[in-house]
Amino acid sequence: MAKQYFYRRLSKDTFQPTDLTIGPWSVSSQHGGPPSALMASMLREHAGDSFRLARMSVTLYRPIPATGEHRLHISCLSETRSTKHLVVTYVDAVSNRIYARAEAILLARTDTATPATRAHLEYIDATTRAADVQHSVIPQFPSPTALQKQLGSQSNAPLSTFMQAMQTVFEPSRAMYGSKTHDCVHANRESACVWYARPAAGVGFWPGRELDAVDRAVMFGDMSSGASAVLEYGVYIYSNVDYTVNFLRDPEPDTIGMNEQEWVCFRPRTRINPGGSGVTASKVFDRRGIFAATLQNLITRKMESRL
Repeated sequence: MAKQYFYRRLSKDTFQPTDLTIGPWSVSSQHGGPPSALMASMLREHAGDSFRLARMSVTLYRPIPATGEHRLHISCLSETRSTKHLVVTYVDAVSNRIYARAEAILLARTDTATPATRAHLEYIDATTRAADVQHSVIPQFPSPTALQKQLGSQSNAPLSTFMQAMQTVFEPSRAMYGSKTHDCVHANRESACVWYARPAAGVGFWPGRELDAVDRAVMFGDMSSGASAVLEYGVYIYSNVDYTVNFLRDPEPDTIGMNEQEWVCFRPRTRINPGGSGVTASKVFDRRGIFAATLQNLITRKMESRL
């Protein structure tokens, strides 16, 4: 199979989306994950390797087309030796119509701790992780055999082309979007799950650029509202109007030993109210433990209603 990509890079700041960005609500619009990851990638590229992404808050003003040429404008709001506060605007390259905007805080990677302080912080980190494991705060990554077994049983009829570009495993096994049998939905209109995601084989970000661990966390983290959906897909809309990611640290490479791409684990929880809104909060894990958290505000309506 030929290599496929989410985007084609036309210039330093101009990109063209491919069909792999199309989301579940419209065949003409991107899912929020790919453009969010693209903005995060450009912010990181602009800041340089000496800074890491600590927080990014995305506002989605309107559906982002899955065709055409799009440009990303980056500006610096403030900068010190230890922080950079950047903003990126995602616009149509021809009309300059604004589709989305993201503000980000990036932190310098410089280690300023003294040896004694660092030793104490490492002790606290180790004891905290041990307690998380003891109390099942950290999900137990399935074995390669278990993951492959679930992958083998997944449907060959994805809901959208973005869904075709990723592989997912759920605990307990369930569909990505809400179904008529809400096993995990409680009386308080709340749903939670644990799920794992990685790019499908042969899928890259754009030619010459693979998805790294931060890209995967941002891109697939935007799926959390669908993964823990309370409402039935095809009957209700429950799309997010914003998306915030906070990184405690950089994710570490996975050692699960399956094929070419590492898995990211998400533990999302969605809660809705009768007024037509909801919130999804998710913790994001690698094998070491939690490394990020995400938050999404949702709008919930019947499909025949206009977004």
